[in-house]
Amino acid sequence: PKFVRLHFFPSNYEVQNFSPSDALFSVSSGPYSLLRNFSASLVADYLGNRHFFKEFCVVVEDNQRLDLTFTPGTDRPAAYALINGIEI
Repeated sequence: PKFVRLHFFPSNYEVQNFSPSDALFSVSSGPYSLLRNFSASLVADYLGNRHFFKEFCVVVEDNQRLDLTFTPGTDRPAAYALINGIEI
């Protein structure tokens, strides 16, 4: 197994026309969904922290490659995702 840690530090990117309400995305590894319609801004507000991380355990055999797929939310045309760090 591999441990995957995604680091988030949501910020206001409206100067570049990136609204926090459009920061919705999903993350998958192979057939498994790790995050779905995830908003780092909403989680940070809920936790009361400016930064946080999410950690996952993904089974990868020695002869396999670890693939992570980041997909913008499909219900918002301007959806985007910003990840501040990835640890494996």
